[in-house]
Amino acid sequence: MIGTFAIVLVFTMLKEGYEDILRYRADKKINEKESLVYDYSQGSFEKKMWWKIKVGDLIKIHSYEEVPCDTMILKSSLDSGMCFLDTMNLDGETNLKEKMTFKDTKDLSDEAIIGMKAKVICDEADENLEKWDANAEVEDMSFSVLIGNAKNILLKGCTLRNTDYILGIAVYTGHSTKIMKNSKPPEIKRSNVMIMMNYLLYSIFGFLGFICLLFSILYIVWQDEYGTKMAYMWEYDDDGEPDAPGTEAYDWFIKFLTFIIAYSHIIPISLYVGLEVLKMVQTILIACDAKMFDPEVGKNAEAKTSDLIEELGQIEFIFSDKTGTLTKNEMIFRKCSINNVVYGNPSNNLNEQTSKESKYLLNGDPAPFKVLGNSNNSEYQNIVDFFTICSVCHEAYVEEKNGKNVIQSSSPDEVALIQGAKMVGFNFVTKTSGSIETYIEHTNEKIVWDLHLVLKFDSTRKRMSIIVNKQGTDEYVLFTKGADTQMLSAMTIESSFLSTTNKHLSKFAKEALRTLVMAKKELSKETVDEYVRKFNDISGSTSASRDDDLLDLFNEIESGFHYVGSSAIEDKLQENVGSTIESLMNAKIRVWVLTGDKKETAIEIGKSCRLVHSPEEMDAIDLANTRDINDTKQEVEEKVNKWFYKFYSDRENEEIEKQAMYSEKNLLKENIKKKMWVIVDGLNLAHILADDKLSRKFFRVGLLANSVICCRVSPKQKSQVVKLAQTNGTWITLSIGDGANDVPMILTANIGIGISGKEGTQAVRSADYALGQFQFLRQIVMVHGRLGYKRISSFIFYYFYKNILLVFVEMYFAIFSGFSGMIFFPDFLPLLYNALWTSWPCMFAYSIERDADEETSIICPILYEAGQRKYYFNMKNFWIWIIWAFLHGVMIYFIGLEALEYFYSPDGKTHDNWLKSTVLFSIIVHVVTYKIFIELRYWNLFNLVSALCSILFYYFTVYILCQPLMARVFNPELIEKIFEALTYGRIWIIFFWFPVIILLPDIAYNLIKTIYDPTPTDVIISNEQDFKESQRQIDIKQLTEIVDPFKDENVDPKTLDNKGKNDEVVKEGESKQLNLIQNKRESDQLKVNAHQSHNSQGQETDRKNLMARKIKEPEYSPKNNYYVENENEEGAELNVNKKDKKMSEEDIDATSTIKLKEENKKPKKEKREKKEKDGDTKRDSVFADMDFDVMEEKKPNREYNEN
Repeated sequence: MIGTFAIVLVFTMLKEGYEDILRYRADKKINEKESLVYDYSQGSFEKKMWWKIKVGDLIKIHSYEEVPCDTMILKSSLDSGMCFLDTMNLDGETNLKEKMTFKDTKDLSDEAIIGMKAKVICDEADENLEKWDANAEVEDMSFSVLIGNAKNILLKGCTLRNTDYILGIAVYTGHSTKIMKNSKPPEIKRSNVMIMMNYLLYSIFGFLGFICLLFSILYIVWQDEYGTKMAYMWEYDDDGEPDAPGTEAYDWFIKFLTFIIAYSHIIPISLYVGLEVLKMVQTILIACDAKMFDPEVGKNAEAKTSDLIEELGQIEFIFSDKTGTLTKNEMIFRKCSINNVVYGNPSNNLNEQTSKESKYLLNGDPAPFKVLGNSNNSEYQNIVDFFTICSVCHEAYVEEKNGKNVIQSSSPDEVALIQGAKMVGFNFVTKTSGSIETYIEHTNEKIVWDLHLVLKFDSTRKRMSIIVNKQGTDEYVLFTKGADTQMLSAMTIESSFLSTTNKHLSKFAKEALRTLVMAKKELSKETVDEYVRKFNDISGSTSASRDDDLLDLFNEIESGFHYVGSSAIEDKLQENVGSTIESLMNAKIRVWVLTGDKKETAIEIGKSCRLVHSPEEMDAIDLANTRDINDTKQEVEEKVNKWFYKFYSDRENEEIEKQAMYSEKNLLKENIKKKMWVIVDGLNLAHILADDKLSRKFFRVGLLANSVICCRVSPKQKSQVVKLAQTNGTWITLSIGDGANDVPMILTANIGIGISGKEGTQAVRSADYALGQFQFLRQIVMVHGRLGYKRISSFIFYYFYKNILLVFVEMYFAIFSGFSGMIFFPDFLPLLYNALWTSWPCMFAYSIERDADEETSIICPILYEAGQRKYYFNMKNFWIWIIWAFLHGVMIYFIGLEALEYFYSPDGKTHDNWLKSTVLFSIIVHVVTYKIFIELRYWNLFNLVSALCSILFYYFTVYILCQPLMARVFNPELIEKIFEALTYGRIWIIFFWFPVIILLPDIAYNLIKTIYDPTPTDVIISNEQDFKESQRQIDIKQLTEIVDPFKDENVDPKTLDNKGKNDEVVKEGESKQLNLIQNKRESDQLKVNAHQSHNSQGQETDRKNLMARKIKEPEYSPKNNYYVENENEEGAELNVNKKDKKMSEEDIDATSTIKLKEENKKPKKEKREKKEKDGDTKRDSVFADMDFDVMEEKKPNREYNEN
């Protein structure tokens, strides 16, 4: 045991040491990066390693260089004093951010900055990335103080872009930088399987202690009864006198320790090493899966941890972000409403348009350009104003990449608006610190706008504004764009006009389009000058109310708007999102989407993703705000209670108040008639989460729904929703997102998955797994997760089995050795049992074990439910394995010794105990190796060769250990034992046939279980070939009935989302069958056309063959609600013209085949109907005999109906 323990420790030390070395190298690589720091002794900028930079150093950073520390910017190479940063490493966003120098230093020369003397007083280092205040007291300059804020600091980890260089002062370095303050150790995540495995180990420890205690007591009893009668067992001193016996307590304690040492290998310490290896292989399989390769980013899926592989196979809740996760985060300008006229609907007469009109199409609609071609049109000025705002009112800029001008912005919506304006000829050309240049194609006019003031977007105002005027004119105008909820309330609009506007906005939202409202206001020069003066005064103020004063000024400026129009931007769904979510929901995984979009947009996205279906199929539970004013907490509570008491009795409310265990008995099943979905917004969710009792009610309502959509939620609320599920049961949750705002929920969930999208890498860096697209979630969960759970579960049980089997044999020997503590096997055999001979075959075998292929795992989601219900890893299965270890131990010890009882050498001598124990040990090695293949479903050359090599290596090792030179040093009792044993033919027979005989009961048990108590895999595999050959034309509804564990059972919240699933499966089957039928008809039509030139006899033959094939097409049966093939009471008949008296041989063969097929189907159908009539519920539950006590362990907060 000490040797094995040492090996485990060494392996763990090497693994941890290797990871530490990698971290050290990564830290060293970063610390030894170099930046330019001014050396006053040399009078020039010199390269300096980052770890040597000190607070107060003057730093020069060039374009595309990383910021080495938190730096207060003093000068930029741009005349505007701005610089642009890529903050992807900091907040995960790829959009560039603007930073500003001080207005007093932006025009200073580099020499003046170098010679400036100043004392900087700033906040203490903290983790707040959005707030920073500082004052710099300057000497010998025209200004005496610089007032800084968050716009004046560059944070470590950012990259300078679109700016030649900047000069700045280091204010925070090393561990004091804000990015380091935000670096918190990740929460340690442990899988439920590993937690339960530790409990199993505790039980084995308890069992070992009990056996050692029992045997040591029995030793004392045996000594009192027989010890004094057997002088050969006495111990003698040097004088030949018997030693005085010790006290019974002393003898008991010594024997107790003896048994502890003798049976210590019952504790499979090497199991942890084996699991690490097995999990490492699973992560490699994930990384090498070509089906999860994303060609856009050129990356495979990545497993950042190997500890949660099996957890992927037990997911019950998925919490998903929307933008960038379900969608591509590629904004496309689709439609707009200008003066209550909608543009962007594709034209039906594109062919009639002129070439010039065809060039300027707004989503295929030439109407805007037609209006712009006639300046006398009443809508002309409105369209000009709208697209002028799109091309001017933004914070975007032009960046040159690979010789092309690319528009960059901190908001992808702004890029979409600029591209939408370009569609109709309004081009954004360039932007400087004081001007914006545009080009209007229909007038061939270049316009330069003088920029006076920018009111940046913030989450409070939810709008952005600029004040500009056309260069050379006194026409000043305020352009504004923002959210409809904030913009419309700041305008004075006629009720009829506003009603139409709201209808258009609602229509856009129902089409899953993101909306923005555009407005303008004309200003005088004096008013603009006053606004600019106030803005500069407040910005330069050191008052504590500076932010509030700025907000008041912005609200003053942004009032009295004139409505111009509304834009509708599409955020396209990723590929196969709908089918992926549908597959996951069919696997009884609840999907909750958490998004910041408005309610209507979220609902439409839900429909596109198949989270929401028509009212005929799903009931909607609306807990969102439905009025213009916000719901109060009391109103929210009334909404939740309305639905809660519809589905639960008053008794359930009492249990919620007491926080008692969830009881399915309180569910009002008669009120649950079809599937449901829930919608709730962030404001009402805040009321719900603030009240523990209300939040538990909300969760239990959401528990009954297939899907939940939370709209207008913040990143903090996303994390709280995930935590809500975890605190109301032991649900296994998965969060998936792509942006920095998704990090809280990724870290909170049991498993976090990051999407390598367009919002940076922050989510990926914080996640346990990284995927390129959302559609890969189906592959990693339903294939790798399910197989990982089964592989690891089987591996753990097998490992316990083989160790306990070995110890049981030794325990039986103790019964016949007076409980003396004498070992049965030579020392080195048990020591090397795990390390060299029996661990490797099971690691090789279970690393690639599978019970069903990938396609079957996905199209049969019932297979995934086994993980959710702990079907493979539970106490029941554990004790089944222990019982087999006990039975095999009895057979090996008693039958094996009986076979060797009358076994003599050629000279008539009996053999000693060591030869017999070595033979039995060899039998154990054979048995545990063969046992693997009884339990495996996937035999292959890889595991067969590994098992054969393991057995051969065992004999090779024992051969070396039995050599006299080796045996005298390590195991004297083994000298030439194996050679002696192999000289007898009986031993050869025992080695090769006895293990097979021992395992015959296992084979019989597995066969009986497969026939009378099949697992979900057994049922699916029996129909697997039909699935593939008929391309799902098999009666999917019938198969679902066979494997559905809850058909005709009482509904429980764990399975309510399966209600009506048969209809979904059938509809999917119907859709695929219709496609097949349509393809066949098209193919047949082509064949008919090809034969038009044939003679009449050929035409007749072709027609008959065609009709024969059409007999096989299924027809829709309203009665059965699925597709069946044509049949009547007498079987299928050819539908041919009665005048055709002769049939070709092909027709006859076709007819015979169809009739035979129908006849073969009849008995199956009748048998199935008979089972239904007789009330045979065997097919109703694959998990019928599952121990529901196990389910109690899995969900301690819930009870299950044993029905």
